[in-house]
Amino acid sequence: MKKITSLAVLVVLVLSLSTSVFAQTPLPVDKETTLAPEKPSPSMSMEQALISVKSKIEVPSSLDIFESSMYTNNNKLTYNFYWRDKDYKSSLQIMSDSKGRITDYNYYSDSMSRPSQDKKLPAVSKA
Repeated sequence: MKKITSLAVLVVLVLSLSTSVFAQTPLPVDKETTLAPEKPSPSMSMEQALISVKSKIEVPSSLDIFESSMYTNNNKLTYNFYWRDKDYKSSLQIMSDSKGRITDYNYYSDSMSRPSQDKKLPAVSKA
């Protein structure tokens, strides 16, 4: 009986070792596709995307400082265009995809966030 139990334990150990060896065997890897993700090829250059955006939205002339950038997220190219005035009182940010489609629009003006001086808070009374 002891021989049968010892043999059964030995078989279980050998089988468990062999499965862990098989699990650790690396799969063949295609280095070209795995190591370097493919960069998206832009349909439009940044300049073409900017021209497309400006043809759709008028940028106020008071926003005379311009910045731009681009980034890739989930293999999608995005252009970021940002205009502001020198005092940071107004700004406009527009994001566009590589086909010139506007994906985000934000306009800020300092005058929009401050209540005018003639507006007063309503009187509060106890009910």
